[in-house]
Amino acid sequence: MKVPGKCLLWICWLKAVFVAPTPTVQLSNGVDMPLIALGMGPWCHTPKCPPPQGPCGDCYNNTEATADVLLAFKQGFAAVDTALGYGNQQGVGVAVNDLGRENIFLQTKVPVCTGDNVTACAEQTFANVQLDLDALNVSFVDSILLHSPPTGHGSMKGQACAPGILCDLAVAQWTTLEHIYEAGKARSIGVSNYCQRCLECLQNRTTVVPMVNQIQYHAGMPGADPDGLISYCKTRGIEPQAYSPLGNYATHSLLHANITAAIGRAHGVSPAQVGLRWVLQNNVSLVVAADNQTYLREDQAIFNWSLTDAEMDELNTQAFAPEGPTRGSCVG
Repeated sequence: MKVPGKCLLWICWLKAVFVAPTPTVQLSNGVDMPLIALGMGPWCHTPKCPPPQGPCGDCYNNTEATADVLLAFKQGFAAVDTALGYGNQQGVGVAVNDLGRENIFLQTKVPVCTGDNVTACAEQTFANVQLDLDALNVSFVDSILLHSPPTGHGSMKGQACAPGILCDLAVAQWTTLEHIYEAGKARSIGVSNYCQRCLECLQNRTTVVPMVNQIQYHAGMPGADPDGLISYCKTRGIEPQAYSPLGNYATHSLLHANITAAIGRAHGVSPAQVGLRWVLQNNVSLVVAADNQTYLREDQAIFNWSLTDAEMDELNTQAFAPEGPTRGSCVG
């Protein structure tokens, strides 16, 4: 058995012998991305660390991040999703480098730039990318996303990427990521919380089409194509990736819905697995959050069974957790 140079021997042995490879989706540039990734950010919205306890880094620290990535890898995970704003990249980086950089699909995100100066926005974005790489202690990532679009203030709030300065800022950030991509610091680039208007803003003025759009996506929003964003992305070769695939952590509506419980009983799985499988069968990759071995195993097990067409249709009509895919970035 060939063991990668930096890989911990016992972890590589466990993965090679006991764990099936995570299925992947091929991005528009040919890069294979695992269909499921471990997320490092949402914990500050869970009962484990309820608001107002501060930034995500305050409630999911570097030590926890390292331990969780190592644990997830043993359960079959091959991808991790973090962000500069999560404050735990150092911990993620320790785990990634221990496991062997080549064994993990590493995705990160840089924040929206502040201010209304286009040149300063581009410079800030470039600096944030370098800060991110330094914190992770890597020379490149497999995917880097713009965490959110410029949404405006005052009367412009919620008008993300509207013609004028907001679109100009989005273009400045994306053009910077294009340079990062060309320099080999990212194998793929994408966006998060970008609505159709934001994607059209980039399409009209930039060269590279985003390979990923990470959006909020879960059963009960309602429908399988909220705001038409999934189909819009798919027709343009943009891979939609779901964050919060189990819905709002504050209400747990999906986990307590009668329909997910009933379907779960029929298949011998949990309501959470029903929700995750629904995302997967709608051809959307997903980011999950768990630091428990049992839950991590359940997350990986969604590849081993299927919802029926009737169950998919029934879930598509539910509205037990109505939310928008871009968290209010584009409201008009």
